[in-house]
Formats: sequence, C-alpha cells, structure tokens
Amino acid sequence: MINSTQARPTNKFIPLLIAALLPLLWLGGCKNRGLKPAKGPAIKEINQLLALNQAENLDFKTWSAKGKGQYDGPDQSLGFSYKIVIAKDSIIWGSLTKFGYEGLRMLVDQDSIHLRVTDSKELITCDYRIISNMIGMQVDFQIMQSLIVGNTHFLPDSLQHDGSNKEAVKVSGKYGAANLEYFIDRSLHKLVKLNADDPLREAKTSAIWSEFQKLGDQVAAHSLSIQVEGKDQTHITFNHSEIELNGENPRFPFNVPDSYTRKGCPIQNGK
Repeated sequence: MINSTQARPTNKFIPLLIAALLPLLWLGGCKNRGLKPAKGPAIKEINQLLALNQAENLDFKTWSAKGKGQYDGPDQSLGFSYKIVIAKDSIIWGSLTKFGYEGLRMLVDQDSIHLRVTDSKELITCDYRIISNMIGMQVDFQIMQSLIVGNTHFLPDSLQHDGSNKEAVKVSGKYGAANLEYFIDRSLHKLVKLNADDPLREAKTSAIWSEFQKLGDQVAAHSLSIQVEGKDQTHITFNHSEIELNGENPRFPFNVPDSYTRKGCPIQNGK
C-alpha cells in the first residue's frame, strides 16, 4: 500500500534539487567564444575532432523528452517520472511526477525559473542572479538548454590535450579558478563526460551523457547522470524513454491557481 507521504516529493526536496542543479548549469557552458588552437601533441587531429563535435550539436526548434529519473541527496532519495519540453532559446517546461501524482511543474524563460509545487500549493520564483552569485559569472537560459539536450559549448579560451584512449579524447582548460575536463567520443564526436573541479566552492561535479541513439540524421544522448561531490553528495540521473525533435504543437501549460502562495527562491533568500 502506498500512502500519500511516500508518493509526494517533500517540500525539502525542492531546495535540495535546486541546490544540486545550479552548479551543474555551469557545466552546460555559455555562448561559444570560439576556440583557440589546442596546445600539445596531435594538434591537427584534436582540432578536427573539436570542430566535428561542434557540428554534432543537436539542431532543433523544439525538443521534448520523457522518462524516469532518480535523485539521491544528503537528506532524501526520490525516484520520479518526468516530461521536459524545450522551445529553442525561448522556454523550458518540465513536469515531475511520482506514482502518477504531479509534485512539481517548472517553467524557465529568459529571465526567471518558476516552480509550481502541488503539495504545498506554492509558486516559487528564482532569477538567474542566484546562479551568477554562486559561481561568479553571468549565466543565461542557453546554459540550461545546453545541459539538458547535451550540446557542447566550451568555456575556456584555450584547451590542452591531456590524453586519449581508443574511445575518447580528453581536453582541459581553466575557467576562472575552476579546472574543466571534456571527454569527446572519437566515433560519435559527442561530449560524453565533463568534469569540473572548483576549489573556491570546494566541489567536484561530473556530468555523463550516454545511451546515444539516432534521431533522424542526428544523434542524441538518452541518459544524463550528474554527480556532485563536496560538503554534500548529490547524484541525479535522467533516463529518457523517448525524445522527439520538432514535434507538432508543443504545449507548455503553466496555469497557477489564485490560491497558491507566491514565494521567492528559498536559497536566493538565504533560507
């Protein structure tokens, strides 16, 4: 028998999820600055692979996915189902459900992140300052979009070839105080792993994209795993059962009843 407490994400889960996701948005990258030539051995081969990687970024007007996810944080573990719909460079919409009960609906636009929490009847609104203050750089909508769909945008102005094996080439660079490591698959030309070691935040973050499948003439990752190691340990996975590009009549329903309490972001407000 499943009781309502088991079926519903707790209020504490919401700020935990935000706290886990915010540093990961950084990993998605920013608008491409244009790469300087990589230094070190095999410069020509590495630069060709990086160019092919950029060419393999998903091209879409709309992107949608649904599947199963798992959140394991310092105080809570939670399995959930989700649906995500993106209108490129415009809107990200998401819904998280547990046993058929929608606990959270999200709408992200160019200015704000809106979270509609069903159980507590709250609308929580954050702006991008929370991310900028946390990581010390200006971020925007494109960062979230890149992380979700698995597109690569390089942050460092220059990259160093750090090693290769039969499957992947590793390049790295510094961005501010952080050390970033990118692993590019040799055959797929796709980003498969990204590590960030930020001594100022005393945190190490790793994102892994896997289960690549063809979508028409493009290739997309159907699994995203994110691990954060620091003061708190957090692990989030998204396993897409279905991805659709450029579907007809995408919907972004986000009506909020008048009875819902409007609140600012818990972390942003220092709570």
